[in-house]
Amino acid sequence: MRENRLAVVRTLAFKLFVLLLAFAAIPGGVLAWWTLRHMEQSQIAASLEAMDGMVTTKAEAVERFMADRRANVERMASLVASRVEVLERATASDVDDPEVEELPDLEDGSSVEGTGSPAPPGDTTADEGETPEDEEPGDESEADEEAEEEAGQASEGDEPQEATAGTGAPAQEPFEPRLDDIGPDPEELQVGSRRPRVEDAEIQLRRKLSLVLWDRSEFEELLVIDRDGYVRVSTFEGHEDTDASGVEYFQQGLRGTFVQPVFLSPITERFTMVVSTPVYSMDRAVIGVLAVRLNLEHFFGILTEAEGLGETGETIAAQDVDGELVLRAPTRNGVGDGPGTVLDSRDIPVALAARGEAGKGIATDLRGERVVAAWRHLDELGWGLVSKVDYDEATDPVEQITQELWLALLMIIIVAALVAVVAANAIVRPIRQLRSAADRVSRGDLDVEVDVRSRDEVGQLAESFERMVAAIRYFRERGESKTGLGDIDEDESLRREIEAEEAALRGEEPPE
Repeated sequence: MRENRLAVVRTLAFKLFVLLLAFAAIPGGVLAWWTLRHMEQSQIAASLEAMDGMVTTKAEAVERFMADRRANVERMASLVASRVEVLERATASDVDDPEVEELPDLEDGSSVEGTGSPAPPGDTTADEGETPEDEEPGDESEADEEAEEEAGQASEGDEPQEATAGTGAPAQEPFEPRLDDIGPDPEELQVGSRRPRVEDAEIQLRRKLSLVLWDRSEFEELLVIDRDGYVRVSTFEGHEDTDASGVEYFQQGLRGTFVQPVFLSPITERFTMVVSTPVYSMDRAVIGVLAVRLNLEHFFGILTEAEGLGETGETIAAQDVDGELVLRAPTRNGVGDGPGTVLDSRDIPVALAARGEAGKGIATDLRGERVVAAWRHLDELGWGLVSKVDYDEATDPVEQITQELWLALLMIIIVAALVAVVAANAIVRPIRQLRSAADRVSRGDLDVEVDVRSRDEVGQLAESFERMVAAIRYFRERGESKTGLGDIDEDESLRREIEAEEAALRGEEPPE
């Protein structure tokens, strides 16, 4: 009996649970899924916009940085041009030109891969070794006098002093020969006075470079290279008297302002970059090249700045060199061995940016991870720039909300099951009481009472049942009083009346 009651309760509870799922949990789950998908798409769109804004800001900062450095180098070239021209004239007038041993090569930028940025169009350039076409030939002695006069003006009023920081060579007094010391031969006097003029012009140029470099932390070294590739003056003493004719930034610097790609400096053992530009004489002839080594701490700081990129975001700068992607700047997560590392060309955003395209989207990076990325091309350097963040991190807020919603849905299902069980018990209990009471009445027990009090249909059924039992009890008592013997069977008509009432209550046909 108890098992039957439990089976009834379970069946009814299951039906109620299904109803609750069908009309509450399932629609709620579908609505939650649609909301989460919409939130995920919105979050990805917001992340794409953030990455696009980040890469645009960094690209503009890099281009502004390089434009400022190019302008500064060109301005410095114009500042030292007069000193370089004095040195060139002093060298040209030095007829006492002894044979010089072959100069050592300038070992700088040898670890650079690929090429640098091209010279901007429209620059007034001159090829290596080019001499001004519009220079008017003049008397040799007249040129000598002019060079002597300018060298004298450059050194006039200067006291002998030690060289400023970065030269490594002491200043020297200009050589002033006396006739009675040298001898009466004017040719010997002329020959003996020219070499000191060259040295004095180099000292004055070195001093000028040191003053220019004095308060500029963004520059590490300044080199003046003549048209033949000979390093005449440098703020790093070890680079003087070396041959730079085979160095790319000298060759390209003769033609226009040139930016050498990032390389590992053999001097500072740090990654650096060189900007070179022609040095022009008064008549706009190329008389040399000014090469400036940059301090890239601020430059790399722009690229590695992680604000707004979260925990996994980073910016990658790379260049397409003969079909290979070459890393040009350090990365936040330490990709490869730093600048110069050849990257996997399967990194679609980096490859697209290096080839001159711009865009944004979801892609796979070098690690094989899905990322939200935006990319741009840097026309100033010929590099590709990519800002990216892991897809999981970009959608992490949505994932947290998803977990919370699924937990809430699980709680709803558990509550629905409990509600179904409680509701099933509340419905089954009075029905079970009514059934038990009907069984007792059918066995002749008319003293049964039904303890069901409710205002629904079950309560109304209980009240009808109690009236039926009262009617049966009344008719039985009436029959007993009428016969006086308590034998209802003797009064056939009363018995049939009672049976008809009972059958009517049970919904059966009355017996004939």
